[in-house]
Amino acid sequence: MGSVDRVLTALRTELLTPKSPLEDSILRLNLAAALAHVQAWEEARAELQKVKLPEGTGVGNGTAQYLMGLCADSLGNRNDAEI
Repeated sequence: MGSVDRVLTALRTELLTPKSPLEDSILRLNLAAALAHVQAWEEARAELQKVKLPEGTGVGNGTAQYLMGLCADSLGNRNDAEI
């Protein structure tokens, strides 16, 4: 099993245990990034739709929105990518 596969499995397993909303969103953001890495754009987009992070500096809502745009562009939804 490749390292990305191990990361995907670990993140999915971790999501099975209830977490705070912030912890859940951080796990989902990381899962979406790993899915994007293997070009599983639909799955990444589905995870990103569940992410609720605060605005501000560092990793937050802007990061999730950037990845959503990347997914949209990769899926051929150029208009959604530019929003």
